[in-house]
Amino acid sequence: MQLLAEKFTDPSDASFSVQVKYMPYHDPFLHFHDDYELVAILNAEGTRFIGDHVGEFSGDEVVLVGPQVPHCWHIAESYNGKKPKAIVVHFTENFLGKDFFQIPEFSGFYGLLQQSVRGMLLKEDALAKIIYKMKGLADARELRRVLLLLEIFEKINANQNRKLLASTTYTPLANRDNYQRINKIYEFVNRNFAKSINLKEVADLVHLSPAAFCRYFKKTTQRTFFDYVKEVKVGYASKMLRESSLSIAEICYASGYNNVANFNRQFKQLKLRTPGQYRRAYRQNKIDSQTI
Repeated sequence: MQLLAEKFTDPSDASFSVQVKYMPYHDPFLHFHDDYELVAILNAEGTRFIGDHVGEFSGDEVVLVGPQVPHCWHIAESYNGKKPKAIVVHFTENFLGKDFFQIPEFSGFYGLLQQSVRGMLLKEDALAKIIYKMKGLADARELRRVLLLLEIFEKINANQNRKLLASTTYTPLANRDNYQRINKIYEFVNRNFAKSINLKEVADLVHLSPAAFCRYFKKTTQRTFFDYVKEVKVGYASKMLRESSLSIAEICYASGYNNVANFNRQFKQLKLRTPGQYRRAYRQNKIDSQTI
């Protein structure tokens, strides 16, 4: 995984940018930028990275990401047979003029912008309407384009069903070296989680001793390295439980565990259900694409 520091140049006749991207099944680029980003990920399943947050997603989702927050979506595969794509909107705080968001009518939405430094996942209530309007942005022109974005802001502000993703203590990483180190670690774990991971081997990747590496990873991500490995393994196991007919023991070993009892225990710690309970709940539609 590598870091991209992106800078977006809006068209000369536009105050904000809108892009539609058809996404590969594996997007390796953790990136950040000076703009706010409103992104709709459609027809996809995989893992999202927002700040120090790592989580599964499935289906369609919309996330508001603040400036300087590293983020990316690793697309494992398509969802419902359609090609994964993203609708990406970038805007600055002053794109409608200096202090525009400071007027009384925008006080609520401006507060949400400040919270987006943790990444804001928009859920259920207005999700379909927000996505519908974001699709319209790509073809809208002139005043209609601005009005449509303001309508999206209104839907976001009115939607009470939203979730902040990064931890309460998260602050953007201080420098590019930090990003590059974390990227190397994430990439290594994603490639090797199904086998035994040697701590020294990972520490060597970023030129640290094992003890220094553990301190660095905890300080940077607000979790221990082995907690992160557990999240990746359980995430993979969850997918297999939902989508395959393999036995729980087979999924245990395919996810990098060599002991079913330990697998069951760690899975329940993260999912609040045993693997068997999780599979039954999913098949009974008690677990939806927003809560997997």
